[in-house]
Amino acid sequence: MKKLNKIANSWWFDLVGVVVIVLSIAAASYVGSNGHDIYNRFITPLSASWLFKGVSGSIITKWPLIGIFALLSAVASVMSTRLVAKKNNLGNTIGWINIFFSGVLDFLFGNVGAMFTYPLSWVLNYIPSRTWKKYDKDEVTLVSVQKMIIFLITSTALSFGLNALAYVWLGQGLNAIFWFTSISLAFSFVADMLNVFKSSQQWIFWALYNISQLVKSLFQFNFANVGKYIFYIINSVIVGITWFAKKEESK
Repeated sequence: MKKLNKIANSWWFDLVGVVVIVLSIAAASYVGSNGHDIYNRFITPLSASWLFKGVSGSIITKWPLIGIFALLSAVASVMSTRLVAKKNNLGNTIGWINIFFSGVLDFLFGNVGAMFTYPLSWVLNYIPSRTWKKYDKDEVTLVSVQKMIIFLITSTALSFGLNALAYVWLGQGLNAIFWFTSISLAFSFVADMLNVFKSSQQWIFWALYNISQLVKSLFQFNFANVGKYIFYIINSVIVGITWFAKKEESK
Protein backbone atom coordinates (compact mmCIF):
# COMPACT_ATOMS: atom_id res chain seq x y z
CA MET A 1 0.00 0.00 0.00
CA LYS A 2 2.90 2.36 0.71
CA LYS A 3 4.13 1.95 -2.87
CA LEU A 4 0.69 2.72 -4.26
CA ASN A 5 0.46 5.78 -2.03
CA LYS A 6 3.80 7.01 -3.30
CA ILE A 7 2.65 6.60 -6.90
CA ALA A 8 -0.73 8.24 -6.26
CA ASN A 9 0.91 11.27 -4.66
CA SER A 10 4.06 11.54 -6.77
CA TRP A 11 4.98 14.43 -9.05
CA TRP A 12 6.47 12.06 -11.63
CA PHE A 13 3.08 10.33 -12.11
CA ASP A 14 1.64 13.78 -12.88
CA LEU A 15 4.38 14.20 -15.46
CA VAL A 16 3.62 10.79 -16.97
CA GLY A 17 0.01 11.84 -17.41
CA VAL A 18 0.93 15.09 -19.15
CA VAL A 19 3.43 13.33 -21.43
CA VAL A 20 0.91 10.62 -22.35
CA ILE A 21 -1.73 13.24 -23.18
CA VAL A 22 0.63 15.33 -25.31
CA LEU A 23 2.01 12.28 -27.13
CA SER A 24 -1.53 11.02 -27.79
CA ILE A 25 -2.45 14.31 -29.44
CA ALA A 26 0.85 14.46 -31.32
CA ALA A 27 0.48 10.88 -32.58
CA ALA A 28 -2.98 11.59 -33.91
CA SER A 29 -1.69 14.69 -35.65
CA TYR A 30 0.70 12.59 -37.70
CA VAL A 31 -1.16 9.31 -38.21
CA GLY A 32 -4.57 10.88 -38.85
CA SER A 33 -7.89 10.56 -37.07
CA ASN A 34 -11.58 10.07 -37.66
CA GLY A 35 -12.04 13.83 -37.69
CA HIS A 36 -14.55 13.84 -34.86
CA ASP A 37 -12.49 13.59 -31.71
CA ILE A 38 -11.53 17.09 -30.69
CA TYR A 39 -8.51 15.91 -28.73
CA ASN A 40 -6.85 14.38 -31.78
CA ARG A 41 -4.80 17.16 -33.35
CA PHE A 42 -2.31 19.85 -32.54
CA ILE A 43 -3.16 21.65 -35.78
CA THR A 44 -6.95 21.57 -35.99
CA PRO A 45 -8.46 24.86 -37.32
CA LEU A 46 -12.01 26.04 -36.68
CA SER A 47 -13.00 24.98 -40.21
CA ALA A 48 -12.63 21.33 -39.13
CA SER A 49 -15.75 21.65 -36.99
CA TRP A 50 -19.32 21.35 -38.26
CA LEU A 51 -20.18 24.85 -37.01
CA PHE A 52 -17.53 26.56 -39.17
CA LYS A 53 -17.64 24.18 -42.12
CA GLY A 54 -17.40 26.11 -45.39
CA VAL A 55 -16.48 29.40 -43.69
CA SER A 56 -13.51 31.12 -45.30
CA GLY A 57 -10.72 33.24 -43.85
CA SER A 58 -7.24 32.39 -42.63
CA ILE A 59 -8.25 32.60 -38.96
CA ILE A 60 -10.91 29.96 -39.61
CA THR A 61 -9.08 27.68 -42.04
CA LYS A 62 -5.40 28.01 -41.15
CA TRP A 63 -4.90 29.07 -37.56
CA PRO A 64 -4.80 25.96 -35.32
CA LEU A 65 -7.08 27.53 -32.72
CA ILE A 66 -8.96 24.35 -31.87
CA GLY A 67 -5.74 22.36 -31.68
CA ILE A 68 -4.19 24.85 -29.27
CA PHE A 69 -7.24 24.98 -27.00
CA ALA A 70 -7.63 21.20 -27.16
CA LEU A 71 -4.04 20.70 -26.05
CA LEU A 72 -4.35 23.17 -23.18
CA SER A 73 -7.70 21.71 -22.13
CA ALA A 74 -6.34 18.15 -22.19
CA VAL A 75 -3.34 19.10 -20.02
CA ALA A 76 -5.63 21.01 -17.63
CA SER A 77 -7.87 17.95 -17.41
CA VAL A 78 -5.09 15.57 -16.43
CA MET A 79 -3.67 18.04 -13.91
CA SER A 80 -7.12 18.54 -12.40
CA THR A 81 -7.53 14.76 -12.10
CA ARG A 82 -4.11 14.32 -10.51
CA LEU A 83 -4.61 17.16 -8.00
CA VAL A 84 -7.99 15.76 -6.95
CA ALA A 85 -6.28 12.37 -6.58
CA LYS A 86 -3.88 14.04 -4.14
CA LYS A 87 -6.88 15.53 -2.29
CA ASN A 88 -5.84 19.03 -3.38
CA ASN A 89 -8.88 21.26 -3.81
CA LEU A 90 -7.09 23.25 -6.52
CA GLY A 91 -7.87 20.31 -8.80
CA ASN A 92 -11.59 20.98 -8.44
CA THR A 93 -11.10 24.65 -9.31
CA ILE A 94 -9.07 23.83 -12.41
CA GLY A 95 -11.63 21.20 -13.34
CA TRP A 96 -14.69 23.45 -13.32
CA ILE A 97 -12.88 26.22 -15.22
CA ASN A 98 -11.74 23.71 -17.82
CA ILE A 99 -15.27 22.32 -18.23
CA PHE A 100 -16.23 25.48 -20.13
CA PHE A 101 -13.46 25.05 -22.69
CA SER A 102 -13.85 21.30 -23.08
CA GLY A 103 -17.60 21.76 -23.52
CA VAL A 104 -17.13 24.27 -26.34
CA LEU A 105 -14.61 21.97 -28.02
CA ASP A 106 -16.85 18.92 -27.68
CA PHE A 107 -19.80 20.84 -29.15
CA LEU A 108 -17.74 22.04 -32.12
CA PHE A 109 -16.93 18.46 -33.03
CA GLY A 110 -20.37 16.99 -33.10
CA ASN A 111 -21.50 16.31 -29.54
CA VAL A 112 -24.60 18.49 -29.82
CA GLY A 113 -25.75 17.33 -26.40
CA ALA A 114 -22.87 19.36 -24.93
CA MET A 115 -25.00 22.50 -25.04
CA PHE A 116 -27.17 21.04 -22.27
CA THR A 117 -24.92 18.55 -20.48
CA TYR A 118 -21.79 20.66 -19.96
CA PRO A 119 -23.53 23.45 -18.01
CA LEU A 120 -24.63 20.76 -15.54
CA SER A 121 -21.09 19.32 -15.49
CA TRP A 122 -19.78 22.82 -14.82
CA VAL A 123 -22.05 23.17 -11.78
CA LEU A 124 -21.18 19.67 -10.52
CA ASN A 125 -17.48 20.49 -10.82
CA TYR A 126 -17.90 23.84 -9.06
CA ILE A 127 -19.69 22.52 -5.98
CA PRO A 128 -16.77 20.35 -4.70
CA SER A 129 -14.47 23.39 -4.69
CA ARG A 130 -16.78 24.69 -1.92
CA THR A 131 -17.76 21.50 -0.10
CA TRP A 132 -14.21 20.15 0.18
CA LYS A 133 -13.37 23.06 2.49
CA LYS A 134 -15.31 21.44 5.32
CA TYR A 135 -13.16 18.29 5.16
CA ASP A 136 -9.64 17.84 6.53
CA LYS A 137 -6.88 17.71 3.91
CA ASP A 138 -6.53 13.90 3.94
CA GLU A 139 -10.12 13.09 4.89
CA VAL A 140 -12.22 10.95 2.53
CA THR A 141 -15.75 9.59 2.88
CA LEU A 142 -18.08 6.80 1.79
CA VAL A 143 -21.67 7.65 0.85
CA SER A 144 -24.54 5.38 1.79
CA VAL A 145 -26.11 2.80 -0.50
CA GLN A 146 -29.28 4.89 -0.60
CA LYS A 147 -27.39 7.93 -1.87
CA MET A 148 -25.58 5.80 -4.44
CA ILE A 149 -28.90 4.55 -5.82
CA ILE A 150 -30.26 8.10 -5.98
CA PHE A 151 -27.11 9.31 -7.76
CA LEU A 152 -27.28 6.46 -10.28
CA ILE A 153 -30.93 7.04 -11.12
CA THR A 154 -30.55 10.83 -11.27
CA SER A 155 -27.39 10.71 -13.37
CA THR A 156 -28.86 8.25 -15.87
CA ALA A 157 -32.07 10.27 -16.23
CA LEU A 158 -30.18 13.55 -16.67
CA SER A 159 -27.66 12.13 -19.13
CA PHE A 160 -30.17 10.45 -21.40
CA GLY A 161 -32.79 13.19 -21.01
CA LEU A 162 -30.52 16.16 -21.78
CA ASN A 163 -28.79 14.38 -24.65
CA ALA A 164 -32.12 13.28 -26.16
CA LEU A 165 -33.42 16.84 -25.97
CA ALA A 166 -30.37 18.22 -27.79
CA TYR A 167 -30.10 15.47 -30.41
CA VAL A 168 -33.79 15.56 -31.32
CA TRP A 169 -33.98 19.36 -31.27
CA LEU A 170 -31.06 19.69 -33.67
CA GLY A 171 -32.32 16.88 -35.90
CA GLN A 172 -29.51 14.43 -35.18
CA GLY A 173 -31.78 11.61 -34.07
CA LEU A 174 -31.05 9.06 -31.34
CA ASN A 175 -28.07 7.58 -33.16
CA ALA A 176 -25.22 5.40 -31.91
CA ILE A 177 -23.26 8.47 -30.75
CA PHE A 178 -26.24 9.51 -28.61
CA TRP A 179 -26.42 6.13 -26.85
CA PHE A 180 -22.70 5.82 -26.24
CA THR A 181 -22.35 9.43 -25.10
CA SER A 182 -25.30 9.10 -22.73
CA ILE A 183 -23.98 5.94 -21.08
CA SER A 184 -20.47 7.28 -20.54
CA LEU A 185 -21.79 10.65 -19.40
CA ALA A 186 -23.96 8.96 -16.78
CA PHE A 187 -20.80 7.43 -15.28
CA SER A 188 -19.13 10.84 -15.11
CA PHE A 189 -22.22 12.47 -13.55
CA VAL A 190 -22.23 9.85 -10.78
CA ALA A 191 -18.51 10.40 -10.20
CA ASP A 192 -18.99 14.18 -10.08
CA MET A 193 -21.82 13.83 -7.54
CA LEU A 194 -19.71 11.56 -5.37
CA ASN A 195 -16.82 14.02 -5.56
CA VAL A 196 -19.05 16.64 -3.91
CA PHE A 197 -18.75 14.46 -0.78
CA LYS A 198 -15.05 13.69 -1.36
CA SER A 199 -16.12 10.06 -1.67
CA SER A 200 -13.73 7.22 -2.44
CA GLN A 201 -16.45 5.58 -4.53
CA GLN A 202 -16.08 8.18 -7.26
CA TRP A 203 -12.99 6.39 -8.57
CA ILE A 204 -15.05 3.30 -9.41
CA PHE A 205 -17.17 5.39 -11.75
CA TRP A 206 -14.20 7.27 -13.17
CA ALA A 207 -12.71 3.87 -14.02
CA LEU A 208 -15.97 2.82 -15.71
CA TYR A 209 -16.08 6.10 -17.63
CA ASN A 210 -12.49 5.72 -18.81
CA ILE A 211 -13.06 2.09 -19.80
CA SER A 212 -16.06 3.15 -21.90
CA GLN A 213 -13.94 5.83 -23.58
CA LEU A 214 -11.19 3.30 -24.24
CA VAL A 215 -13.69 0.92 -25.88
CA LYS A 216 -15.02 3.81 -27.96
CA SER A 217 -11.49 4.66 -29.13
CA LEU A 218 -10.83 1.06 -30.14
CA PHE A 219 -14.11 0.77 -32.06
CA GLN A 220 -13.35 4.02 -33.89
CA PHE A 221 -9.78 2.84 -34.61
CA ASN A 222 -8.67 5.96 -32.77
CA PHE A 223 -5.55 4.27 -31.41
CA ALA A 224 -3.87 7.56 -30.50
CA ASN A 225 -6.35 7.89 -27.60
CA VAL A 226 -5.72 4.38 -26.27
CA GLY A 227 -2.66 5.39 -24.25
CA LYS A 228 -4.51 8.34 -22.74
CA TYR A 229 -7.40 6.28 -21.43
CA ILE A 230 -5.15 3.46 -20.23
CA PHE A 231 -3.34 6.06 -18.10
CA TYR A 232 -6.64 7.36 -16.74
CA ILE A 233 -7.81 3.82 -15.92
CA ILE A 234 -4.56 3.03 -14.10
CA ASN A 235 -4.84 6.32 -12.22
CA SER A 236 -8.44 5.57 -11.21
CA VAL A 237 -7.54 2.11 -9.92
CA ILE A 238 -4.45 3.19 -7.97
CA VAL A 239 -6.08 6.28 -6.47
CA GLY A 240 -9.29 4.39 -5.71
CA ILE A 241 -7.39 1.74 -3.76
CA THR A 242 -5.48 4.35 -1.74
CA TRP A 243 -8.62 6.38 -0.99
CA PHE A 244 -10.54 3.30 0.18
CA ALA A 245 -7.55 2.29 2.31
CA LYS A 246 -7.42 5.77 3.82
CA LYS A 247 -11.07 5.53 4.79
CA GLU A 248 -10.46 2.14 6.45
CA GLU A 249 -7.56 3.58 8.45
CA SER A 250 -9.76 6.39 9.79
CA LYS A 251 -12.36 4.01 11.24
